[in-house]
Amino acid sequence: MEYLINVPSIEKGGPLFFKVMMTIIRSNTEEAIRTLTQKASTFKITSIQGENINTADSQLIGAYRRLMPAQKKVPHDITNCVIEVF
Repeated sequence: MEYLINVPSIEKGGPLFFKVMMTIIRSNTEEAIRTLTQKASTFKITSIQGENINTADSQLIGAYRRLMPAQKKVPHDITNCVIEVF
């Protein structure tokens, strides 16, 4: 709500609130990118209950898709990282 303090009351509403929340959640800060890159690089399938391949695949694809638009921050050794997971 602190991001909306300076917005006129008439303009405050669901769509603006949603946009602000999505911006905050999907921040492209260097720290967020570094953390996601580190998590993807050290991800192990044994950390998933039942070592579910579909869940591991979904999480890795999600991380990959999240890193691609962020100025091509996918680790250079992504293939080796994926092989290590499985």
